[in-house]
Amino acid sequence: MAVLSLEYQNRILTIPFTGTPILGELLAQQGIQGFSPCGGMGKCGKCAVVLKGSVSAPSQAELNFGTRLACQARLLGDAYAKINPNNDFAHIQSDIKGFAVTEKADFAYGLAIDIGTTTVAGKLFDANGNCLATQTAINPQRAFSADVLGRLSAALKGNAAVLQQQIEECIEQLILRLCHSANIIKSEINSTVITGNTAMLYLLQGIDVSSIAAYPFIPKTLFGTTVTSPIKAYLPSCINAFVGADITCGIIAAGMLNQTKTALLCDIGTNGELALYKNGILYVTSAAAGPAFECANISCGCGYIEGAIESVAVKDGGIIAKTVGDKPALGICGSGLIDSVAAFVKAGYIDSEGNCSSSLRLSANGGTVYINQDDIRALQLAKSAVASAIELLLNKTNTTPEEIDKLYLAGGFGNGIDINSAAEIGIIPKKLAQKAVYAGNTALNGASQLLFNKNLGAEVEKTISTAKHINLGGTEEFNQAFIKNMSF
Repeated sequence: MAVLSLEYQNRILTIPFTGTPILGELLAQQGIQGFSPCGGMGKCGKCAVVLKGSVSAPSQAELNFGTRLACQARLLGDAYAKINPNNDFAHIQSDIKGFAVTEKADFAYGLAIDIGTTTVAGKLFDANGNCLATQTAINPQRAFSADVLGRLSAALKGNAAVLQQQIEECIEQLILRLCHSANIIKSEINSTVITGNTAMLYLLQGIDVSSIAAYPFIPKTLFGTTVTSPIKAYLPSCINAFVGADITCGIIAAGMLNQTKTALLCDIGTNGELALYKNGILYVTSAAAGPAFECANISCGCGYIEGAIESVAVKDGGIIAKTVGDKPALGICGSGLIDSVAAFVKAGYIDSEGNCSSSLRLSANGGTVYINQDDIRALQLAKSAVASAIELLLNKTNTTPEEIDKLYLAGGFGNGIDINSAAEIGIIPKKLAQKAVYAGNTALNGASQLLFNKNLGAEVEKTISTAKHINLGGTEEFNQAFIKNMSF
């Protein structure tokens, strides 16, 4: 049996293995996170490692990046690897607001958790609705893939147990940190709501994902029930295989079902999920956007950390970038990517088809990063998916932008983008930009409200049980809209 000596987080780990595994896959099986944002395709270069010993010759992808990549290198025998922990999202933004409750809850402490594809967030409340603590963490399943489809594929290939263990351990650590912040013990928490998209909840519960990973996409369960593992918790109902409990909770948080006017909820992430409430009917749809909005497959992409370019503007004929914390630029996060492409299009460096003659430079506070042609293409694909989903959802429900009273932008990414930039490059229709409302983490906020209103879940379930799903996948209409919406 061969051995990998791994230098990680100031420790030397000894990992025995058999056969000739890909280094990244071996690390993922050990629960070491953040190595395959491009799904192991060798396209992003984010899994660079120092590697010595009995290993395969560099692949073409590794030669292109000039470094060994964990997703490409194969271990042939005893080897040594050194990596740095992926802390791109170490500074995840999260609010810590409480909310008014009509009567005291029947628990001492309540917990709401949102399992996002990229991040996991939790809030701890007392019985009066006061938020005592909030904590966030990286979803460790990113070790396998940055997006939902990649994780479903990993589960089908025999890694379901590892994926389940990863999220269970993540939630356990999150709870302990929340308890430490609030100076309570775990056993004092006696009411919990956990939300997430359908795939995340399947992986959490260790349910076979084959029913939601392949046509005809008929889920074995849509939850709306209380489970006992990893902790006793209520899992809100999902709407279908691709519109999960996170959207159910988002609808609750936005108060959409209490409105008489037409409203649209848009959760922009690796999977763009949409909910339109019109004339008492809920319409939902989704489109796979990929990880570009979160910059996982962008050459200089990073999370919302100090030094990340978060906003870009055209000023006095020049392009001005601002970084988080006003630190030297070291990367670019999602909001900065959208701003920068919008600015470069406006300045004429990127044409309407997304072409640029060379890599585009962004400098701030003595640091410089670049956006290349592949980055622009990745953003075009993501923005076209969302734009096309919005367009067809409105078309198929005979809804005009003028009819929509409010557009709720949900999720951490949706809360950070500049509406004008998003409209300028065509993520959302310009006619909806003035109606946009930054709604924050509606999944987490909706889950929090369910803690304090036991009847709310049942009320919402009545509506979502009759929700009309607009299927877009593989349709000629979507394909045509997708091609059209690629343009800036």
